[in-house]
Amino acid sequence: MTRQRFGLLLGCAIVAVFCSTPQHAQGYYQAGYYSEGYYEGYYQPYYQPYYQPYYQGTYIPTVTTSAATNLLTNSATYNGTITDTGGDSPTVRGFAYSQSVTLTSVVTTTTESGTFGTGAFSANISGLISSTTYFFRAYATNGAGTGFGSIVSATSTSVTTSARVIRLYGNIRLSGVRL
Repeated sequence: MTRQRFGLLLGCAIVAVFCSTPQHAQGYYQAGYYSEGYYEGYYQPYYQPYYQPYYQGTYIPTVTTSAATNLLTNSATYNGTITDTGGDSPTVRGFAYSQSVTLTSVVTTTTESGTFGTGAFSANISGLISSTTYFFRAYATNGAGTGFGSIVSATSTSVTTSARVIRLYGNIRLSGVRL
């Protein structure tokens, strides 16, 4: 092949060789470009490969968990985001929460059904115990499975009582007790 023919290919040729990996039907294809230069001591054309990811079919959604907001004595708002639908719109999303750091025992879940795209979502959680740390994470489910966000902690606020001073003047009798 002449040098002129390789010159035409400079930066224009992409070769793709598909290979599969088992995780979420995601694989990589080998792409590259032809160039000219000194290679192995000779001025000649050569192929420079690199790898790009590809997605085939659907895979589980990508979800992130954000910090809780509106923390009160017995309620909070949990926040999450679907950042990638996985090629198939999720039909369920929600939060799993527990007092267990690993979310393995006594786990409570919230569930919202519908057809969801990427974007933020939240749930108002009630019935929490005051001054207690809860661990939660967001999740979303599509046809390929369920994607989970990272586990985040939030502590409900404590019950506060304000002291009130009542001044009593004069002689007051309560159930036979004189003050």
